[in-house]
Amino acid sequence: MWLLVAAAQLWFVARLGNDIPHWDQWGSEGRDLYPKWHDGCLKFSDLFRPHSEHRIAFTRALNLGLFIANQAWDPLVQLLVGVGLRALAATCVARLLITGIPRAHQWLLSAATAVIFLPLLAWENVLWGFQSQVTFSIILVTSGFALIAHAPPDGWRHAVGWLLTGLSSLAMGAGLTAFPALLFWLLLRLRGADRPARRTWLMLLGLAAVSALLFSPAPGHDPLKAGTPSQAIVATLRVLAWPHVGMPVATLATIAPILAVLGIRLARADTLRPGESATILLGTWALLLAAALAWSRGAGDAFTAVIPSRYIDFLMLLTISALSGLLCLMRSWPSFGRLRTAWIVGAWAVFITVGLVGVATETWRWVIGPRWDAPNAPAMRAAAFQTTGDPTVFAGVPRMFWPSPDLDLMQQVLHDTRLAGRLPPTFQPDRPPGPFGRGTRWILAHANAAAFLSILLALAIAWIPVRPRRPSGTTTPIPDPSD
Repeated sequence: MWLLVAAAQLWFVARLGNDIPHWDQWGSEGRDLYPKWHDGCLKFSDLFRPHSEHRIAFTRALNLGLFIANQAWDPLVQLLVGVGLRALAATCVARLLITGIPRAHQWLLSAATAVIFLPLLAWENVLWGFQSQVTFSIILVTSGFALIAHAPPDGWRHAVGWLLTGLSSLAMGAGLTAFPALLFWLLLRLRGADRPARRTWLMLLGLAAVSALLFSPAPGHDPLKAGTPSQAIVATLRVLAWPHVGMPVATLATIAPILAVLGIRLARADTLRPGESATILLGTWALLLAAALAWSRGAGDAFTAVIPSRYIDFLMLLTISALSGLLCLMRSWPSFGRLRTAWIVGAWAVFITVGLVGVATETWRWVIGPRWDAPNAPAMRAAAFQTTGDPTVFAGVPRMFWPSPDLDLMQQVLHDTRLAGRLPPTFQPDRPPGPFGRGTRWILAHANAAAFLSILLALAIAWIPVRPRRPSGTTTPIPDPSD
């Protein structure tokens, strides 16, 4: 899966990516991070300072490391690293869901995860170097969930799972909602024979304490929050209905499988079955993320018009969890009949696919298509603004696609002497890119061949037969010659 998702993203970045910093990068990196490093006054604690409602230590550390290694600021290098990270996120999601379930369902969930992680739907997270915070959050939470749910509770892997989940709070605010998801899962387990150990509750308490300490309210974003109950309800239904955002009633179908699994678990007191723990953990986390998104951004103009693509990676988790929930229900009631369950799964899949195609079509029509015909236009406008300082170079361009909403800040960064010779190549055409920048551009220049080879390698690996594992401690019997 990693190869397939990475191949699609690599091709997408090669076609549409550029080295222009976008929006928050100008302040967080260009004004604060890199000049402080240049002056020798950057403190380790600066990596953990709040950024809006988030703490983005992993993104800051990654981008600072790339800046130092490349000897220059180059968002295109960040995008190439993001190719591998986002492919890893898709792999972690699939790995969480497929452990312990039948092989046919493993293939179905893996294929669905690979398709839904194609770059078109969440294009901002693919083409903006600052959005690795989303990817880090998904990697850490899903890896932590997988170890907590599937590793022996008295082993080191289980403890690592709790550590990764706790560290997700330093990726972005989304990691803070992993705590209530784990709490709900543990409470469900109290009803069955597989009751959590005392040390598990202690780890949960520690995670809750970390989440409380790292919570960072952003009063400046209060106008974006849903101000009335009706506004909050409408925003929540729109989010939960994704990809049918314009049809809030679609929520009844989009998340019904998750709610059905949760309802059955609340009604039954037996041990969780294979696949149910992963579905409950990921589905509950995705529901909490959707609710948090609707509450914190429900009044924003962009949110009421269309859900920005930078949030879509989290909403995709709802869809993948719902599919996993359907498969869990199918395994729970074999007596219902394979044909009838197949019809239900198929109808739901068609319903979701229609929505995904609609979102992808609109994205292509209004965002990707115009940029496809002139991929260098953003860089040319940004370079012209650097030279002239004239904001009219962005005339006719939606504000969302400006390099920064604060053009004065952009000019300040571009003319900061501490960044002289270290700006992205578009802004210093007389200097060659840094060593990582040159390597990145060589890879992107050969992206078609690299993507094609990655797909062939992925297909070849998929055809390799998997030999069943022999339980530890067993040996192959030696035939008796006398028989």
